Amino acid sequence: MGAADKLIWTPTKSGDYSTKSGYYSAVEMDRSLNPINPAHAFNWIKNVWATKTAPKIQVFLWKVMQGALPLGATLQRRGLLASSVVCTRCGEEETAAHLFLHCQFTRRVWETLPLSEPIDPSRFDSFSMEISSTPGISCLPPSGVTIDLFPWLCWCLWTARNSRIFENVNLSAIEIGSKAVRLAREWQIAQPLKPEHRALQPISRRSATNNVDMVICHSDASWSSHTKAAGCGWWFSDTAGTKLGQGSSTEQHVSSPLMAEAIAVREALLHAKTLQFAKICLKSDNQVLINALSSKIHPVEIYGLNLDIEALSATFSFLHFSFIPRRLNSVADLIAKFATCNTYSVLPL
Repeated sequence: MGAADKLIWTPTKSGDYSTKSGYYSAVEMDRSLNPINPAHAFNWIKNVWATKTAPKIQVFLWKVMQGALPLGATLQRRGLLASSVVCTRCGEEETAAHLFLHCQFTRRVWETLPLSEPIDPSRFDSFSMEISSTPGISCLPPSGVTIDLFPWLCWCLWTARNSRIFENVNLSAIEIGSKAVRLAREWQIAQPLKPEHRALQPISRRSATNNVDMVICHSDASWSSHTKAAGCGWWFSDTAGTKLGQGSSTEQHVSSPLMAEAIAVREALLHAKTLQFAKICLKSDNQVLINALSSKIHPVEIYGLNLDIEALSATFSFLHFSFIPRRLNSVADLIAKFATCNTYSVLPL
C-alpha cells in the first residue's frame, strides 16, 4: 500500500540488528560449516548466558569454554611458554578441568559448601560436562542462596589462584567456599524484584472526544497449517451492540496464524473505509498482534502488513486497537471459519 522499504535483520523478531543476534547467527553459521565439532552440542544460552549470575561471570564462563582463560596448558599450547605452568597446589598440569574440578584442593573446597545434594566433581571428565550435566547447585538454608552456586565457585577458585600466584596470598578451602556463598547471596539480594504483571493497555492513535458515532469492529482469522490457507472474518456494530455489517475473505499462501490475524485486521479496515466509518475501535483476540499495532513495533513476520495497517489508520479520525478474550470474539471466529470455504465474500449490510 505504498509503504517505504526498509532493511531488516531477519534473525530478530523486531527486524533490528543486535550484537547478541549477530553472535548467535555467527555461531549457527560456524556450526553448519563444521558440524563435527563436539563443542557445537553445548547449549550456550542455557548453560552460560541464561545463568543467574553476574554478567562478568557469564563472560568468564564463556572464556573457560572457549579456551581463552590464561591457564598453564592454554599458554603452552599457544606457544607463549616453553613448558606448561603447573598447578601451584599439587603440581599437575593446569587445565580448566583440573583447576575447577579435579585438583585435590578444589575437592576440599567443594566439601566445605553447604550443598543440598553432595556432588563429587572428580566424576566429571571436563568442565563442559559438569556445567551441562548439573542442573543447578543450590545451598541448604539458612545460607539464603537459591541460585546456582557453581559459577560463583569457579570465579572464586580463579581469583584465589591469581592471588596465590601474583600476590602470594593463600586462601584456605573454607575461605574460598565461604566467599563463593557470600558473593552469590549478595548478588541475589541486589537483584530487583520482578514487577507485577499488568495487562498492556492498548494505545489509540488519537483520543476520541465523542463516542456516539464509534464503530466497534471484531476481527479474527482461521488458519490451516496443511494448506497454508486462511479465512478472515470481521463484523461491525455500534456501541450499543447493534450489528452494522460483516465481511470475510480467504487468503492463500499464509505462513502463520499471526500473519492471518494481521490480514484479517487489514481487510476489516479496508471494508470500514468503503462503508465510510470514521471512528473505529478494533478488537482482536491475538494479543501479540494488538501489542505490535499499539506500540508501533513491526515484527519481521508481518512487517509489510503492519505498515499497511499503519497507513490505513491515518485515513480514520480515530482508531483504537484493543485485545479481548477469545470467548468474546466468537462471532468473528465463526465468520472466519466459514470463509475458509469461499474464495472471497463480503456479506451485505
